[in-house]
Amino acid sequence: MLFIQQSASAFRYERSQEKVRFSPIDHWLITLLRIGSTWTAVDGRVAENKPGMIAIRSLGQPCRGRALATTSVSLVIPVDTFSDRGGLPEAANHAVLGGQRARLLIEFISSVEESLGRLTLNDLASVRASLIEIVFNTVSHLVGPNSEKDPCSNTG
Repeated sequence: MLFIQQSASAFRYERSQEKVRFSPIDHWLITLLRIGSTWTAVDGRVAENKPGMIAIRSLGQPCRGRALATTSVSLVIPVDTFSDRGGLPEAANHAVLGGQRARLLIEFISSVEESLGRLTLNDLASVRASLIEIVFNTVSHLVGPNSEKDPCSNTG
């Protein structure tokens, strides 16, 4: 799992079908914006991510988009990480989540981010396990056939 803190000027991005085919990355990208907005298109559907929401995208699928100047925190998590739980729902790809459960995930990610400088090597395994658990519980409850009635924008 990668935990990425990033600030970037406005930019465009694309993960083409050719890139997916020749550079398979079977990971979930989960992004929390602190500042800015992003627009990502998958199969002609555009999802907007903005501060206070969580965007989820499979890096194993083509996409393209653009972003305003942003400050963000992203988690890059291998798909296999969730295999013992049956995986994340397919509907999680290209979803932007809001609501109380998403806020809890945002608060937890923010707490981890604030603690990065104080965490020891011994702390990392339990922090990783906690992140995986809260990501799975948040995402699996907000997307898919049994999703809860928490405000959620699922564009997938």
